[in-house]
Amino acid sequence: RLDPPDGELFQLLACGTFSVESRQGRIQPGKKQIVTLRYQHHIVGFKSIPVLLKITDGREILLRLRASTVPSGVPHILWKTYEHRFFPVAVDCDHPPRQEFLIRNEGDTSVTFAIDTSPLEKLKKENFGFVVFSCEDPVGVVQPR
Repeated sequence: RLDPPDGELFQLLACGTFSVESRQGRIQPGKKQIVTLRYQHHIVGFKSIPVLLKITDGREILLRLRASTVPSGVPHILWKTYEHRFFPVAVDCDHPPRQEFLIRNEGDTSVTFAIDTSPLEKLKKENFGFVVFSCEDPVGVVQPR
């Protein structure tokens, strides 16, 4: 009996959403083997399935395959984390380096963004007018892929 998550996994594999080529084989010492993993983007949503790579002598490596499909015409902003850690900079640095983070649009249409800079202004005010952080591009457009 398959419980719901495993039932969904079975359905994804049965309909070919995920596929694996070179499911088994023998790799000679010093040689390589290409294993091709494919995902068909025909189901909207986020999918995650475990793949167990078994190696001789009982060793196993668990891979987690993740894929996301967004509906057509809908912007989809993606970034890795909600927290950004700046690189350390010396206190007496006259020209600190520009530091940035990437915003990706995985959809097929452009998306406009706006960053609320009021916390930066508050921090500046609390530091007697000294600019602690600045944002060069508080508004903009992220083009699709």
